[in-house]
Amino acid sequence: MITQPRRGEMIIEKSNMKIQIKILLSILILFFYNNCSVKPHQVTGYGASYRLNNYYYKRVGVMNFVNVSGRAMAGTKTADDFSVQLLKTGLFDVIERNRIEEIFKNQDNKDLEGRIDNNTIVKIGKILGVDLIFVGNVEVYEDFVEGYGILNVSPQCGVSIKLIDIETGMEIWACADSFNGKDKSIQMLVAEQDRWKVKTDVSFLSRLLMREIVKTIIPKE
Repeated sequence: MITQPRRGEMIIEKSNMKIQIKILLSILILFFYNNCSVKPHQVTGYGASYRLNNYYYKRVGVMNFVNVSGRAMAGTKTADDFSVQLLKTGLFDVIERNRIEEIFKNQDNKDLEGRIDNNTIVKIGKILGVDLIFVGNVEVYEDFVEGYGILNVSPQCGVSIKLIDIETGMEIWACADSFNGKDKSIQMLVAEQDRWKVKTDVSFLSRLLMREIVKTIIPKE
């Protein structure tokens, strides 16, 4: 014998369905809002001389960045990433970084990290025959640490970089910024299929940070 659902039961069932639909719609709206309201990160912590345009296409060197992050070789790796991004702009004649390291072969401390001061910058610049030198500090360079769910520790990197005129010793350009892999505005800087790298790979994050910093040197249209 088939029993028909009672009117009260039908009302309750329809009411539960409406509640479920409302919950689902709320989740979808929240998801849509969170993703659409997040804009890609823009580097704003920089300044440049009004004469920066006069320095384009000149010969430049990129020193190993001073590493205060505690991560071995972070200064070298980050400077390499910066040099590559700088080359891509076509705005400078960038010398090979190996040439800078060769200058220190006969020094007591062969590691360039921690050896940068104004006198050293001018001396190296004159030996290399460059007009400008980029120097910088790596304050943060931390790997992804896998935990459980929200206990994951995201990769982080942070730098400050400046451009020095060898002849005058003046700063022509300077910039500082830091990236955290869990920051959605940072993740928005890359294609969706690459966002997992931002969340888990500090090397990828560092290259991304250097790319965005170098953009501040490029003349605005």
